[in-house]
Amino acid sequence: MTDITFYTESDGDHLSAISANGRLLWTRNPHDWRKETITQLGPASPRETAVVRKRIKSSAPFIFVSFGREEGLVDQLTGNYYPLSRD
Repeated sequence: MTDITFYTESDGDHLSAISANGRLLWTRNPHDWRKETITQLGPASPRETAVVRKRIKSSAPFIFVSFGREEGLVDQLTGNYYPLSRD
């Protein structure tokens, strides 16, 4: 999805998506059960995407997010978070 802009809110906890016309699509705290700020946001690798798609049986586009020692993928359309690993 190239028509969506993703950014970390100034609190470091929330991830938001904005459409090409400037409409807020969603804001989520992907790790609300932990109190760590987002440290990395970027494209999801094909390998990571395949792992999550197989697990949740979805063809959704994803972005990569990490905070502390946890990493996961966020569904670009819904903001749902899927962990790749947990401490």
